[in-house]
Amino acid sequence: MIALIAAVSLNGVIGKDGKIPWHLPQEQQRFKRLTMGQSVIMGRRSFEEVGHALLHRQNIVLTRNPDLHWENVETAGSLEEALALRRGLDCYIAIGQQVFEEALPLADFLVLSRVLTTVSGDPFFPSLAGRPFVRAKAPLLAPSGLWQEEIWVRQRCLFSLEKKAATVRSLSYRLSKRDVSNHDRRKRSWRFCL
Repeated sequence: MIALIAAVSLNGVIGKDGKIPWHLPQEQQRFKRLTMGQSVIMGRRSFEEVGHALLHRQNIVLTRNPDLHWENVETAGSLEEALALRRGLDCYIAIGQQVFEEALPLADFLVLSRVLTTVSGDPFFPSLAGRPFVRAKAPLLAPSGLWQEEIWVRQRCLFSLEKKAATVRSLSYRLSKRDVSNHDRRKRSWRFCL
């Protein structure tokens, strides 16, 4: 699974002067929860802004300079090379307009935190107009009321998701009440699987 993950303002801004133009702890916790134990790919400038490897994740940084090395970070000269390094893990492509634009045609999912404000800035998230993505579910407002969760799925993935949902419904008749909580956890995890 390949997903783009980003916090995006209403007018598409993802950064300002090399920094993230908002501080939303709940959104940062969501990013951490989703990416923990998975591969995270980001551009060099974005990695340098973060300043360190993200804990408990495979960190892959895109750079054209093969001499750059950081502790607990793998480097790749291209997005294709970075995807080949991911060791079968789900992959979240995070941070960087150029990286997002290059990865969008390869993505299965978009996991967006829509920040409910407009800000001035320089890097933008690529426009989804005319792209083969649809919302997988209605946006979910965060408890703070400052942002909402949006999950977008590539249209070619919809049949797979609908088939799995039908499988879940048919299985629910056969599960005992004791197994329902485990079944619900499996059902939620399928939301991001192909």
